[in-house]
Amino acid sequence: VTSGTSYWIIAMNTVSSTNYFTWGLDTNSGYGNGAAKYSSNWNLSNPTWTSISGDLDFMMYLTGIPTSLSGVTAGGNVWASALFNCSIGGNASYQTISNCSVTGTRSPGVTPATPVPFPISDAQIADWETTAAAGGVIQGPYTPSGTVTLGPKEINGDLSITNGATLYLSGPVWVKGNVDFSNNAFLYVAASTGPGQSAMIIADAIGNTAIKGTVNLSNNVTINGNGTSNSFPMIISTNTGTNAINMSNNASSIILYAPYGTIDVNNNANANQITANLLHMEENSTISYVSGLQSMSFSNGPGGSWGVVPGTYAITR
Repeated sequence: VTSGTSYWIIAMNTVSSTNYFTWGLDTNSGYGNGAAKYSSNWNLSNPTWTSISGDLDFMMYLTGIPTSLSGVTAGGNVWASALFNCSIGGNASYQTISNCSVTGTRSPGVTPATPVPFPISDAQIADWETTAAAGGVIQGPYTPSGTVTLGPKEINGDLSITNGATLYLSGPVWVKGNVDFSNNAFLYVAASTGPGQSAMIIADAIGNTAIKGTVNLSNNVTINGNGTSNSFPMIISTNTGTNAINMSNNASSIILYAPYGTIDVNNNANANQITANLLHMEENSTISYVSGLQSMSFSNGPGGSWGVVPGTYAITR
């Protein structure tokens, strides 16, 4: 539930003098944030609702995400509310388990961990966008050929790096449209950022995040830092849809961040780190969390504290 949003709590039954609900009533109307109503025929396309004098009694119970893991072979430790039809090579923490082999220690009845804030705040993203805009604006759609170095820079439209083109990031690049890397494209952090420094692309179509701001990485895209340790390119999408970032076909070595949308990883893709509202993995995809992410930094600002928080994710088939 979301604070400030109105919801209906509805009890439904057929009209019967012998089989019906009894719902307690507060005649003093002690609940000031809503109103009780009834309808003699709620199934109409436009039913009539009549106000009740008083408040119907109710209580709400809020809990975490009911995570589950099914049909998966895991080489390490696993946490999920429900485990079934799986093979665990390490320890297993769960509420319920069925038809799962566990090599390590079984820990039933473990309480889910409390979710933590995303490692990069909206304010930090806004700061990076301000830095990018100060570097000048390119009117999109922008599809460079050959080798190009960008950053800080704002692109007013889509960005497409394809057909063997190479992009070096020398600072934040803010794309106010969609981002596409495909067909043997290359993405690197420029050496000019300095040892251990990273750079990012931000796909953020402010005011149109339900449609724009998507990212596609496909068809043998090559991605690397600037040749020094702890240097990683990062792509951020503020898209709120089910395909905020799509990564497939051997794309690898990148940090992906989509705090409001879904990241889909498939077809042998490999990422160093992924943070998303929802994550979908399939077809031999791999996420390899590398050491050093906790202390990484960017040429135009700090990084974030990265890690898996047990109980805040669900792995499904």
